[in-house]
Amino acid sequence: MKKFKELRIREVPSSVLGAARKETFAALEADLGRVESLGMFSFSVFAEYFEMVLLALRRQHPSEAPVTDEKAFLTQEARHSAACHVVNETALGSGAYRHDPCLGRIPNLVDTSLLRMDAAAEELAFVAAAIEASFGVQSVLVMENAGDPRWMKHPGTYYIFLYHMAEEAEHSQVSWAMYEQNFGAIDTGGPRFLAVLDAYGRSAARLMVRLGEQLGCPITLADALDTWMHVTNVGRTHALNRDFDRFTTARQDCVRQWDDTWEPMYRRACES
Repeated sequence: MKKFKELRIREVPSSVLGAARKETFAALEADLGRVESLGMFSFSVFAEYFEMVLLALRRQHPSEAPVTDEKAFLTQEARHSAACHVVNETALGSGAYRHDPCLGRIPNLVDTSLLRMDAAAEELAFVAAAIEASFGVQSVLVMENAGDPRWMKHPGTYYIFLYHMAEEAEHSQVSWAMYEQNFGAIDTGGPRFLAVLDAYGRSAARLMVRLGEQLGCPITLADALDTWMHVTNVGRTHALNRDFDRFTTARQDCVRQWDDTWEPMYRRACES
């Protein structure tokens, strides 16, 4: 996977965080429907946990000579986790979190089996690289819908979601490079890589169901799997074609759209 460009550390304005704290999940469900709302929300909750794992992984296994991209990547991830927490805690409440001795604050509902901190460093790094690659694909799909007027009715929540996805598109090659530098080349068409993509989609779908139960708006596992398999199947296609490098242009366009068009628009909506 090719390097994107120099990573940019973006600030989330206080007006955005304030708007997100006022936006309820019930209102989101009323405007977007239950399945779509839970799909976005499940990504936010999963990402808050996933990014805490990445930070802990680098603490436990620091690079001998951290590169600029890696430092920026970890800074972005720390800020993503904090921003996602605003959205997640607003809907779930502070009681939906527990303290993990290694990771710190994490959501109770997340299935930790996909990324176990007691796994070998190589295994953790491989899973992280595969999921970040999937995030890069997912970011492009999400940005295509940034102009949805239903999303604009919830500018705080969707600013955080889209800002997060833009930066995932920007840095999704960093985990990949970190893995290959330490452990060798990744075969995207191999069964191990494809199995991680499948496990990620299924884990996110199960989280989506648990979130629905927690919020009193249940959905079926079949509906959740339909939502997530669409995303992971696109990633699977790129993996089998071994063309993540050719996908770099779409990621570049995704970030440009956010910075030039959607960020100012969503920010203004939050400020008003």
